[in-house]
Amino acid sequence: MDRIVGRACALLIVSMVVISPGASWAQQAPINCKGPLSQEQLIGLLQGGVADVRVQAFVKTCGIGFTFTPDVAARLGRAGASDAVIVVVREKNNERQRHKDNVSGKWIAQVPGRQGTIENTFNFKLERTELTGTVSSPSGERQISNGSINGNDIAFIVTVSFSESEFKLLYKGKISGDEIRFTREVLGGPGGLGGGQGGNGGRSQEFTAKKAK
Repeated sequence: MDRIVGRACALLIVSMVVISPGASWAQQAPINCKGPLSQEQLIGLLQGGVADVRVQAFVKTCGIGFTFTPDVAARLGRAGASDAVIVVVREKNNERQRHKDNVSGKWIAQVPGRQGTIENTFNFKLERTELTGTVSSPSGERQISNGSINGNDIAFIVTVSFSESEFKLLYKGKISGDEIRFTREVLGGPGGLGGGQGGNGGRSQEFTAKKAK
């Protein structure tokens, strides 16, 4: 009975973490993650008969959304986690901690816009995998929303009001030490705010933020 329940949980987990809908089972499904794995999702994979190397692949690709502790290790062990799976989970936990220590704080970038390059300041705070904070420019300070960190990837949204209209800016970046290489694009609305936090006619913009010393 536990095996049947575990297999059902694993199937549900695949539907939650995998974008591609064609595969019906975790052994064959491509691993394209919507977010980091929770403890419950990982245990569902372990109890659902998913091969050990496949579970490791899920952890390496999706990351984890929980803190690894001795109690968590014991719980995963009871669910059938091998030593290799435990090692991968521990490594992902250490990676999360490094990102938390590095990402939190002030970052400064010269962002291109219609009126030239404008300095933007990013203040980030990372709790678990949830990223919060603000983006500041000469046009004002705005809160970020839908912030997330997964491995070296960072993403968040900033909502901007302009000329009685409102639109969203999507920021996606790659963390590399004390630099984040960002791409910014407008999700909807008017073209721009003259080089501040506005868009650029719907085109994506690339820039690099550096950690303030």
